[in-house]
Amino acid sequence: MKCNIYFPYVISVSIHTEKQAYATNTDITFRARTEEPDPVEFLWHFGDSRPLRTTSRSLKKTYHTPDRYSVVVVASNGLSSFTSEVHPVLVQRAVRPNRLLLQPSVVLNHTASFTCRVNSGTNLSYSWSFGDGTSRTGGNTEQHVFHRTGEFTVEVTVSNLVSSASLTAQMFVVDRPCNPPAVKNMGPLKIQARRYEPVGLGVTYEAEVQCDVFQGLEYNWSLYNSTGLPVPLPPVHTDRQSITLPSHFLHYGIYTAIAKVQIVGSVVYSNYSVCVEVVPSPLVSFIHGGTNMFLSSRNSSIISLNGQLSYDPDYPMNHLSYSWTCKPISAIDSSCFDQHVPTSFSVIVFPVGFLKRDFDQFRFMLTVQSGERSSTADTFITVTPSLLRWGTL
Repeated sequence: MKCNIYFPYVISVSIHTEKQAYATNTDITFRARTEEPDPVEFLWHFGDSRPLRTTSRSLKKTYHTPDRYSVVVVASNGLSSFTSEVHPVLVQRAVRPNRLLLQPSVVLNHTASFTCRVNSGTNLSYSWSFGDGTSRTGGNTEQHVFHRTGEFTVEVTVSNLVSSASLTAQMFVVDRPCNPPAVKNMGPLKIQARRYEPVGLGVTYEAEVQCDVFQGLEYNWSLYNSTGLPVPLPPVHTDRQSITLPSHFLHYGIYTAIAKVQIVGSVVYSNYSVCVEVVPSPLVSFIHGGTNMFLSSRNSSIISLNGQLSYDPDYPMNHLSYSWTCKPISAIDSSCFDQHVPTSFSVIVFPVGFLKRDFDQFRFMLTVQSGERSSTADTFITVTPSLLRWGTL
């Protein structure tokens, strides 16, 4: 007698992620890989909470605490089940650097100390470069000895498996003790000005200069636009403690003015920096003759409304566009004229008789425009049986 033995079909399952290390608060997509056709049920164990049951072969998970997690999934087709091998996931907090602390200057062949501060980050490593050709890995605090004078850029790169950030600072190596000038602002860190206004910039000091070789200070001003490109300065003395940028020199936008303040005969200097924002000014709209005009209904005079004194204070040479509108002072919605009157010129001229006789008071509004900026002015005309009289109330 022949006997057939049937073994139950055993499924296999594995876990896949794009990476092995992730930052906290980042969505991680976990995929369960199996050749078993649907329907299959998956029971996920993420190592930080209760198991999660689902029929989807992929799902997203976020870890909020840095740690090493062991993830396991159990797949079941109703007849049998199979457990995956442990899938390790390392979760780290991303680096957020704070600042690099160091003395601004150090004497040749003396020890300089450096400290890197970070706001957050786990499992951090530090890579130091001292600008003199020396580089090494270390901790958040390092020491170094410079064997030649000059200006050096010290850089520390802080990293883990999920992020990296760098901090840099300048250090001066000198023969004799000499600290950079302690500059401060004469005004706010950000200056806001209209284009038609001159902009005054200047440097003052927090304390006296501490330098054994002090022979005076040199100044050099430069200006940069919002993209970091240099802006050629007008004919001003850029080698003085303060400068004044003339009116109408800068266009709208944000600029950074930097004054390099260097100790005469030394490599040591400080940079004074201030942000300058040039903002648009409103146009000036003006109707010559006052805000109120009184006319006789029996008068056949010509009315002339003149807006030629309107101007653009930021760009005085710009062409202005003009638009006149008129409404009777009445609850009735109506136009002012019985006949056509051109309204797109700086001056409009029309006989008194063009005004509708159904109304005795009219409001004329002038709108001037330059680019996207506009301004309005108005005047009132009152028609009475008396003689013509002009005035301003």
